[in-house]
Amino acid sequence: MTEMDELKQEAVERIYLIPDRDEGRLRYVWCDDPAPAYGMDQDEAVEYVRRDKYDALAEKLEAVRLEAKTHAQEARTQRSTVHEIYQLVTGASGEPGDWHGVKPIRELVAERFARGNHLDMVAHMHRQIAFSTRTFGPGERQQGVIDHIRKELREIEDAPNDLEEWIDVVLLALDGAWRSGHTAAEVVAGLDAKLSKNEQREWPDWRTSDRTKAIEHDRTKDRERAE
Repeated sequence: MTEMDELKQEAVERIYLIPDRDEGRLRYVWCDDPAPAYGMDQDEAVEYVRRDKYDALAEKLEAVRLEAKTHAQEARTQRSTVHEIYQLVTGASGEPGDWHGVKPIRELVAERFARGNHLDMVAHMHRQIAFSTRTFGPGERQQGVIDHIRKELREIEDAPNDLEEWIDVVLLALDGAWRSGHTAAEVVAGLDAKLSKNEQREWPDWRTSDRTKAIEHDRTKDRERAE
């Protein structure tokens, strides 16, 4: 039996004040049974919590409260497990008072969790190549892929918020990339390199651009670099 079970058991122990009619006289006596004798009505008994049990229960509850308070205080000390985990995850060396609440650590843990469940793009490309070869045949068939992309783009125009339609285009673009003679590793490296290249380019202010038109980067910078 756990400590909490013991507390619950003690909490339900009661004592009753019952009427006792002896020789025509009415008096009240304490009893642990609301109707100890034949013919007694338990509804006439007044139920009480036994004082000794109440005191014992209150004492144990106070002990539990103090123990919880102690643990909370320990969690805020420099050597607490919580603080050590915080330092390990964040790389911080400050005191617990520098945590600024729990929100930053929640955000960091969520980010690390997402990062830890990342998609292995090279493994994904091998999987896609196997599926595509098995389903659509081997070799170069870029025109078929392009035709399929056009179809999916029309579907996106009809449902621009449909994630699955956008993913169809992404998968088809990757399919066209490997069917152009590139390995899985080369496709993934090209994906990473292209994003890095775009990050280094200069782009017009999106606030002044037409939301229905493509936003092109500043190509004059490309020519300057080439010169």
